[in-house]
Amino acid sequence: MMAEAYKVPFLGIRILSNNLTNGGKYDPSTATDNQKFVKNVVLHYISTLK
Repeated sequence: MMAEAYKVPFLGIRILSNNLTNGGKYDPSTATDNQKFVKNVVLHYISTLK
């Protein structure tokens, strides 16, 4: 991975909006919920850096 080779912190988050848990139905609020989740994960990750 390039980030590792150059000692650059990297975080990948993959979220699927249509899946088995929601019956494959489209839910427009998923994008907003995902944005909030990613923001919280990133803020927590940043708070753990030295």
